[in-house]
Amino acid sequence: MLSIVFLAVPALMAAAALTAAALLLRWWWRVRTVLRTGERTMGRCLRIHTGVEGSDHHVRTVWHSIVEYPVPDGRRLRIRTRAPGTLCEGDTVTVAYLPHRPHLAALVRDDGRTGSPAMLVAATFLVAFAVVSAGFGAVGYFVAHEAETLVSTVPNIGTQVTTDPPQLVR
Repeated sequence: MLSIVFLAVPALMAAAALTAAALLLRWWWRVRTVLRTGERTMGRCLRIHTGVEGSDHHVRTVWHSIVEYPVPDGRRLRIRTRAPGTLCEGDTVTVAYLPHRPHLAALVRDDGRTGSPAMLVAATFLVAFAVVSAGFGAVGYFVAHEAETLVSTVPNIGTQVTTDPPQLVR
């Protein structure tokens, strides 16, 4: 029974890490595709607001922007994205979007980069965590299974010992 626990818990941890890595890479690939192949248009920053991220010991302020941009059918769409520190309300920015899915959009960076290397590092860490979890689960399962086998083959181990004195029959 314990061997199943040593197998199931790390397997769930590995599955969660791989799912998170897959979602992160999917998001990164989508943004990269939008920036590389999307149509370009000029948008306007409507609003800048701040948010706080982090834990009790390390807190940082993150700038978010609401950017409105036109699409060819005449609609004006809005996206919420992280803003560079130099962006102000009313500024004109370049927005890339996919023509067949104009709601998928991203701000075009001035330096031309199309993705964050930090996302790849995070995905690599998650995959490594999944591999270590799976290894821990395999070793834990093997050790627990061998211990269970040993206990079941040795006589009188695991049986209940009574401390009652023997009863005399008259």
